[in-house]
Amino acid sequence: MGRLPLEGVRIVDCTQVWGGPYCTTILADLGAETIKLEPPYGEQARGGRKPVGRHYYTKGESGEKPWNRDSTFVARNRNKLSVSLNLSKERGKELFKELTRISDVVVDNFAAGVMDRLGVGYDELRKVKPDIIVASGNGYGRDGPWSAYHSYGVIQEPMCGFMSLTGYIGDDIPYRSGVDHIDPLTGIHMAGAIMAALLHRHKTGEGQQINISMLESGINFIGPAMLNYILNGKLLEHKGNRHNQDAMAPHGCYRCKGKDDWVAIAISSKEDWSAFCKATGDLPWTKERRFSDLHNRLKNQDELDKLVEAWTMKKDKYEVMRILQKAGVAAGAVNSIGELFSEPHLKARRFWQTVRHPEIGPVTQMGPKFKFSGVAERLARPAPLFAADTDFVFKKLIGLTHAELMQAIDDGIVFTEPADGKHSPRKSKPPEELVGG
Repeated sequence: MGRLPLEGVRIVDCTQVWGGPYCTTILADLGAETIKLEPPYGEQARGGRKPVGRHYYTKGESGEKPWNRDSTFVARNRNKLSVSLNLSKERGKELFKELTRISDVVVDNFAAGVMDRLGVGYDELRKVKPDIIVASGNGYGRDGPWSAYHSYGVIQEPMCGFMSLTGYIGDDIPYRSGVDHIDPLTGIHMAGAIMAALLHRHKTGEGQQINISMLESGINFIGPAMLNYILNGKLLEHKGNRHNQDAMAPHGCYRCKGKDDWVAIAISSKEDWSAFCKATGDLPWTKERRFSDLHNRLKNQDELDKLVEAWTMKKDKYEVMRILQKAGVAAGAVNSIGELFSEPHLKARRFWQTVRHPEIGPVTQMGPKFKFSGVAERLARPAPLFAADTDFVFKKLIGLTHAELMQAIDDGIVFTEPADGKHSPRKSKPPEELVGG
């Protein structure tokens, strides 16, 4: 069988929380050897030395080393190695540069300028490896008046205009989506840019400095709303579950038989509407003039939604989905998170993988988001224990002797357990607060 596309590529992963780790997980899933370089107190998502609440930990148990069990970290860092290095000390910077010398890409999601102030920015790293690719994803980009501002996905969702589109009809209150979309979206953009830079280097031998702005990633996410304003000078109104550009009707979530069960239905064309009418048994109301075309259905959406729901409420949500999909109409059951684990379609595609974590035991997690012909599927390895790969990285890859590595540990350069006391991330913020989650 063939190799994964990024086998042979080495990534130095300085990212934390979500957006950055999502990027490097994509690269790791594609075969890149990804070395998570953590600060002395551990990656922010590890949670620190002291338990902070059962909900943070896989299976609700913090264990003796809670930093290895935080569910956020475990979910977002599969297929990676882990080491910890103190970049505030000169020897730490030297070791970082030695690792860069034998790597292809360095990725971070710190605030603009942090890597430069630490002495390991692009200009310094290209001195030791001229063709290095350095990718940074942060809230507002490397330049501009907001470049040093701190941010997380929850901040960028309102900043990019996304929350101006979420809300109920007649309600001016903006609502969060429930998921910080801008974090993984920025991670996807970063991963794509890195792969383009690798291709560019393959063609030209040149490295790249890449910067991704969460704000700009988010604005691209709401393209149709932006286009409507650019072309028509109009702001989209809150529409609830209805189509925000009035291009579909019916369009929304409709209650089904069962406790809190719903189905989503979207009808865009005359053919879709005819298929819907036939699938529902040509109910008398479907032949009424007020629903005869999109224009009329949009004018009468309140009545239309009530009539559609009167039909869906008599059926199981999966039954509605099957009936409409068989007729060629877009429809899907509204699943809870728990229901996804029993979905037969996801099981058939082997989407869920169970891996054995050395401290937690069996952990079910999502598999890679892509499948390649001629390449065997690779079972993901669990998220790494803190600094689990210290010997491999510093001795085998960089070439330190055992004595040199022990000295670096004694000197507070290399860490094998998260720093305690004032360095604990739950007691104080990191020296340079992270941006981008």
